[in-house]
Order: sequence, then structure tokens, then C-alpha cells
Amino acid sequence: MKKHFSLLLIIAFALICQTNNLFAQGGKHEAKAFLNRTNGIIMKAKGAVEVGKVYTGDVVKAVHHQKYARQMFKEGKYMKAIHHSYRARLLAFEAIKANKAAVSDDMQLSKEEKPLIEKVPDNKVLDSEVKIPQNVKDESLLKEKEEDVKEK
Repeated sequence: MKKHFSLLLIIAFALICQTNNLFAQGGKHEAKAFLNRTNGIIMKAKGAVEVGKVYTGDVVKAVHHQKYARQMFKEGKYMKAIHHSYRARLLAFEAIKANKAAVSDDMQLSKEEKPLIEKVPDNKVLDSEVKIPQNVKDESLLKEKEEDVKEK
């Protein structure tokens, strides 16, 4: 009986570890949820820039990273989509702070999202993968609608 219980305990532990590992890999569902949360944060950043009028260029960069994340999502590259969406989120936070607005607790990574960004590449690597036009400024992006950055 004790042997069976030990074996059952080992199997249960292995299954729990495997489940956590699968979630940390970031599938389609997790990526879509991550991208959708980032969309809301970018919209809040655009609102903060509209009110504060401090144009750092971070909103432009955030939108381009998010668009690239959408492209990666459509190609089935879910972890790459999450990484670029996370970069977009960080840039949106910078725009929010520069405009003297608060990054609220509900904008922070959720406990479900934290394992997804454990192995995120360096910002320089992510930035080098995205083509950001030099002539586009934050002011011009304020006119874009939410649908322009939203994952469908």
C-alpha cells in the first residue's frame, strides 16, 4: 500500500510539473490573453499622452511592437508574440509615467503571465526585430482607433 501511495505521489508531482511547464511555454490562448491585456494598457498610455502632452515616442514604439506581436501570433509564434507584447507593455508604462499618470496595479503582470516572460530576450534584441518608422510621432498615433492595435 505504501509503495502504491509513493508511486501515485511521484506521478502526481510529475504531472503538476509538466502542467506548469506547458503553461510557461505560452500557447495560443495565453498569447491572445496577453496581447489583449497589452492592448488595454496601450490605450491607457495613449490617453495619458493625450492629457499630459509629453511625447517621448514610446507610444509609437509600443504600438509597433504590439503590431509585430499580432503578426507573430498569426504565424503561430506565440512566445515571440508574448515577448513583443511585453516589450510594448513596458514602453506603454514609460509613456504613462512620463505624462505623470499612474501605472495601476491592474496593469502589472498577473500571476498567470509571470511565467510567460521568464525567458524574454533583451530589449535591444526585441527592438532590432521591429521596424519603427522614424517619421511617425506619438501625436499622430493619438488619432488611431483601438482597433488599430487590437488582436482580432
